[in-house]
Amino acid sequence: MKRNNNRLGEEKINSLRVDLCIRCVVFRCQFFYNLKRLRYIMFDEQISHKKIH
Repeated sequence: MKRNNNRLGEEKINSLRVDLCIRCVVFRCQFFYNLKRLRYIMFDEQISHKKIH
């Protein structure tokens, strides 16, 4: 009975690890996506700024 309970605990830890990993990857993707968008916006503003002047 004790061994079975231990295995359940290990599975819990593994699933938690996977969950954290997925969250980390998603967060990084969103971060880089926002960074790119920000860069594009800044670039567009520079171009429009040059066009005005």
